[in-house]
Amino acid sequence: PGMAEKTQTRRGPLGWVKRHKKLTIFLVIVLVAALVLVNVLGKTDKAAAGNYQFVRTTVLTKTTLSDTVSVTGTVKAGSSASVTASDSVKTYKVTAVNVAVGDTVRKGDVIATLDTTDVEKQIANAQLQLSDTRTDARKNYTQAVEDQTTNLATAQENLDKAQKNYDTLGLANLRIQLTQAQQDGDTARADGLQGQIADYTSRENIAKGQCSIPELGLQGFDAVSQTYNKIEQYREALEQAQQSYQNSATSASRSVDNAETKLAQSQREDDTLTNLQTALENCTLTATMDGTITALDATVGAVCSGTVATIQDVDNLTVEVTIPASSVGRLKTGLQCNITSDATDDTVTGTLTRIDPVANDSGSFGATVTVNGQDSGLLVGIPAKVEIVISTKDNVFTVPRDAVGTNDDGSTYVLRKTGGEGVDMTFEQVAVTEGDTNDYYVEITGSDLQEGDVIRS
Repeated sequence: PGMAEKTQTRRGPLGWVKRHKKLTIFLVIVLVAALVLVNVLGKTDKAAAGNYQFVRTTVLTKTTLSDTVSVTGTVKAGSSASVTASDSVKTYKVTAVNVAVGDTVRKGDVIATLDTTDVEKQIANAQLQLSDTRTDARKNYTQAVEDQTTNLATAQENLDKAQKNYDTLGLANLRIQLTQAQQDGDTARADGLQGQIADYTSRENIAKGQCSIPELGLQGFDAVSQTYNKIEQYREALEQAQQSYQNSATSASRSVDNAETKLAQSQREDDTLTNLQTALENCTLTATMDGTITALDATVGAVCSGTVATIQDVDNLTVEVTIPASSVGRLKTGLQCNITSDATDDTVTGTLTRIDPVANDSGSFGATVTVNGQDSGLLVGIPAKVEIVISTKDNVFTVPRDAVGTNDDGSTYVLRKTGGEGVDMTFEQVAVTEGDTNDYYVEITGSDLQEGDVIRS
């Protein structure tokens, strides 16, 4: 009996626990974890049911559907220009400043003036030197012309005398006349002259025999020989006179040409004088456009260097924006824009006037929006948001894009409320046709749609 009781005790639950202590501990842990998990999930389901179960709806009303691209940018002046001192006057001191920052100026208004004392002295010296050069050049030219006239007259006189001496002898004269007649084609005269020459030649031969040529007043062979020698001398003298005349004419002409060139050069504007006169003009710094002085760097008595003043057109403003590559293909110049900023209470209108043809380093495109009107209230330098309007359609029904469903046959529909409230609302399917769309809304049309219908989104 003792052994049986002992065995029965070991077979009870407590005995089993004692025999399997590790397993018992593990089972207890699993049971506790399961209870905790069930409790947590139960609470979560209740919270979800109370906080997140709802139906989102929209009420149909006639409205405007706009397709837009929103970008940001900075307000800039419509145009700007810098008034700078040229390199030729950067060492000159400022003698007067006629404007202040904020002043409105017109193109050509004097901004500042520089000290012109030094450049005026240089101009006076250059003008005096140029005047002397011109006087010398004119005098040399006049003398060259006079020398040319004198030299040519003397050469012509010598030539005429040599020609006359050569032409006075009868036989030589006849030969000249014969050549001229042959050149003129006067056959009859040429024949006559050849006859006279033949006669003279015949007489010459006879005279040599008789040692006399009565027509030339020659008696004796020696006299005849001397005369022919003299004819040869006259011929040589004539050739020399002709060459001398040609040389004189060429030399005199060159002298006149050189003098004329120097005279013309002296009458041109001297480069040094021109540069000095330009420097004098540059001592007066003027506005290069209409606008407002927005920056000024000029002080009386100080040397002027770099930009003296900045002029901006603060009435005609622009907004410089950056358009992402994903949107630039939808845009074109001329589109209307709506501009908002912290400086303006109302929306300001503008026009997209420029889109860069090439992307910048970040892969986006720079663009310019020109502000409409001159009293926009926008201020240069402030950030602004720009809504570029691609298209607009007025007086249409629009719903969120996820409110439109699609049937298996491709037809589209919306769900219209038929009754109930909250999560208990009921809906019916209404056939619709989609129209224009933007990133958030889509236009819908349908014969059964009415203003005030509640549509499930």
